[in-house]
Amino acid sequence: MKTKEAVLLYEKKRYRKIDQKLIDRSEGKIVGKILARIGSQAGSLLDIPCGYGRFTPIFLERKLYLACSDLSPAMVARCKERAAAEVGGKKGSFVVSDIQHLPFKDNAFHCVFTFRLFQHIPTQQQRQNILCEISRVTRKWAIVSFYRKRIIHVLERKLIRRKTPIKMVVKERFSKEAAACNLSLRGLYSVVPLFHAQVIALLEKSTHSSP
Repeated sequence: MKTKEAVLLYEKKRYRKIDQKLIDRSEGKIVGKILARIGSQAGSLLDIPCGYGRFTPIFLERKLYLACSDLSPAMVARCKERAAAEVGGKKGSFVVSDIQHLPFKDNAFHCVFTFRLFQHIPTQQQRQNILCEISRVTRKWAIVSFYRKRIIHVLERKLIRRKTPIKMVVKERFSKEAAACNLSLRGLYSVVPLFHAQVIALLEKSTHSSP
């Protein structure tokens, strides 16, 4: 999105419907649960793509040093506005960048948060590239959502004739792709068990490089 107006309109409409509000609430609870699980080990966090900053209040509520990044300058600007409106948060950074070529040093963050991106990535190689960049810049943890293949969700999309293409992968495939980038699956949380394909994965970076 190129303009502030477009971002604000998207933010207003995105989770307006009842089903989307329920999903939004479930996602927020799960993210909060994961952050509580990793506790103080998540002192700094990179949110990419940050979008309009939907999770910014959750991160700053936990006093995390927050870096927000997105391909869209307008999205980054909106995320910065939301961060500025929060009380008690540490200063953060706001950067326009491509997740496949992150402008950050190795091990720059305690945790990398990548949400609602992987279902739009069509190939295994592209997913692998992104996972390896996440692994490079995280010191310990990554929180990544993806669409786990669910037959009910596949049928629902066909019935409603949803036009937006999404990529679903099985858990084993995603786990192997993550492992190839030195990331181990430590937890998998379903947003809407059985009925919705989206899951949120907690990945831990190994202290030893893969052979």
